[in-house]
Amino acid sequence: MHYILILILACSATLHAASDDGLDLALWRFGEGTIDDLPASDGTAVRPGQTVKAGILRPLRLSLAGCRDSRLIVAAASAVRLSVVRDGNATDLIAEVSAGAVQFDLNDRGTYRSLLVRGGAMQVRVTGTVFLFERIRQDDDYLAMVSGKVKVKLLKALGQGANEEELELNGRQGLGAGLNGFGSVDQLGQRPQIAAAAADRAGLRTQGAGAGGGWDSDAGFSATFAAEAMGTDMTTHSSVQAAQAVLAEQVSNHVLQQTLDATVQEIINQAVATPPGAHDPIQGPPGHP
Repeated sequence: MHYILILILACSATLHAASDDGLDLALWRFGEGTIDDLPASDGTAVRPGQTVKAGILRPLRLSLAGCRDSRLIVAAASAVRLSVVRDGNATDLIAEVSAGAVQFDLNDRGTYRSLLVRGGAMQVRVTGTVFLFERIRQDDDYLAMVSGKVKVKLLKALGQGANEEELELNGRQGLGAGLNGFGSVDQLGQRPQIAAAAADRAGLRTQGAGAGGGWDSDAGFSATFAAEAMGTDMTTHSSVQAAQAVLAEQVSNHVLQQTLDATVQEIINQAVATPPGAHDPIQGPPGHP
């Protein structure tokens, strides 16, 4: 009887672990790109171990499953891999940025103890905040805070200095890390944005060095919520194309009507301005005067 009970418990634990591994970590909400190199669209689930890549022209948006109003905005040509790690009864969500930049808006962490963001040089522990993280090169990262606070430490893979205590970073601060450890903390004068196409987007450090402020604006949010703001369901690629076609037709009809109105008005103006008898005489048949 005891052996049967142990076997049942063991099977139950195995099934629970397998079920956890199959949980949806995020849902695709807007944009073009891939999940593990396969095209994705609105409502596609992101599971543990899968890599999300954005297209080169615009960012995409993911909502974190079970975390109300929490999302990732993945910049154009950027990639992030999601997974979970368990420590006793606690579970952490891990986001590994392998290329480009990602904006993290963690308003609610659900059942997760924290969100861990990793690049090539640093790890960021988050419990609730808004920030941007950029993987510049293989061992070179940059973190730009918008609001809240996070704790940052070097990855152990860097070797010497990797066991330093966590540094705390606050809103409107930036920090870089590489093979030589942490750089100095930057006081950001401008909010970095990620909405531009990959070829047009400056690095987070460069953007933050400006003096334009803009802390109340969020270009990535605006770009990926543009469809909802228009009051039309355009969250899928097909519906975006349909809406664009309707808009193009409306613009074309408007331009055509304006051209027609202008032509009619011009004819009327010429008729009014031409005095009687000013027209060329009507010619008779050939051979007649």
